[in-house]
Amino acid sequence: MRRIATLTALLALTACASLAKAAFQSPIVTVKDVKVRSLGLQGATLDVHLDVQNSNEYRIDAEKVSYTFFVDSTRIVSGEVTQRLTMEEKGVISLTLPVSFDYTAVQTAMRYYLARGALDYRVEGMFTLVTPVGRLTRPYSGRGRVEGMP
Repeated sequence: MRRIATLTALLALTACASLAKAAFQSPIVTVKDVKVRSLGLQGATLDVHLDVQNSNEYRIDAEKVSYTFFVDSTRIVSGEVTQRLTMEEKGVISLTLPVSFDYTAVQTAMRYYLARGALDYRVEGMFTLVTPVGRLTRPYSGRGRVEGMP
């Protein structure tokens, strides 16, 4: 009888966790802007400005944000930021990802820019979130175009 009670309790907890994860809404990420922070002989650093919206009725903390930056369809750089971010319930936070890349990537981006007069870019990544239902990893992406001299 004791085993049945333990098994029933375990099944109930598993069902509650599954329902909570299904009700969880992933953050909505918008790429607001990409600006050149620095450009030199060794490489460049871009500031990728994101707005992150929490649509849930509770606070969410992100412990890691990974990113991959593309120019046209060419992967330029990948990385991650491990600063802890807090997204209040139904709130929006602004996040700036400093994306640094080497001279080879700068050359690739400049070739696209010179050929087209603009850079089409895409940023993709994952948020590792700490929620009331445990750690969850959720994707985000955004795209845009830089025209004129950066």
